[in-house]
Amino acid sequence: MRRSVGFSLSSIPSRCVVPLIVWLLGYFTAYTQQLGTPIPFTHSHNDYLRKTPLWEALGQGLTSVEADVYYRQGELRVAHWPWQIKKHRSLEELYLKPLDSLIQQTGSIYPSYPYFTLWIDFKESPKRLLGPLRQLIAHYPRIWPLPSDSGAQPRPLTLVLTGNRPNQAKLDADPILAFAIADTQTRRPPSSGSSVYSKVLYNFSFTKVLGNYRWRRGLTHKQLYLLITIMAAAQETGTRVRVYNTPDDERLWAILQELGVAYISTDTPERLARFLQKHRGI
Repeated sequence: MRRSVGFSLSSIPSRCVVPLIVWLLGYFTAYTQQLGTPIPFTHSHNDYLRKTPLWEALGQGLTSVEADVYYRQGELRVAHWPWQIKKHRSLEELYLKPLDSLIQQTGSIYPSYPYFTLWIDFKESPKRLLGPLRQLIAHYPRIWPLPSDSGAQPRPLTLVLTGNRPNQAKLDADPILAFAIADTQTRRPPSSGSSVYSKVLYNFSFTKVLGNYRWRRGLTHKQLYLLITIMAAAQETGTRVRVYNTPDDERLWAILQELGVAYISTDTPERLARFLQKHRGI
């Protein structure tokens, strides 16, 4: 009697089915998704909450994304709150593997634009998260090449640590993470005398520093004056600025762009991309 030879999911152990499906989806997504025209200074806030994390931002041409991480069962998992943590939603699967695939093809995330930023928001203490992140980064030398004998190699992706991240001095002393940037979270930009002047990235909350946003009126005169003052101080020291907790309002986007904010943050990538493409003529 001849036995048929074939393949079915039923022949795979049940514990392996879901990881296999996730891997297959990630593999085919990397080769079917379209990349948009890159738009500088655009940031996908809490990007992992999108229907297709990373790919929705890339499809709209955004050049910066953010992922909040916790350490669970031997891996860094992406979620905003601890009760939202799920298996198979890891930093590696959702971000590092597809980014690595893109870099393998063209040497950068976008073929025509060499800059891209991944923000990792530490939702737990750095003592708990730093070791796993260090080990993970070491597995992706194509994304973050380690310094060679001839000096630091160019990196196709900037890594910014935020939230409960370690300070910049600790990162600078780390042989693997010395290239990373720890954001500055004070109420005012740091002075030019800062020891980490060359790496400073000032990241502040709109509501905590500027107050609540009035949708009918837009920015108040006081808020606009304070924002202009902050940006003027940042420009004097060469500090890049990101404002988070910003409302997705075109009036505010136009002001942030005019003032030279380095990362215009959004929860609606398609809207921001459409606005800036029209506003900048991209």
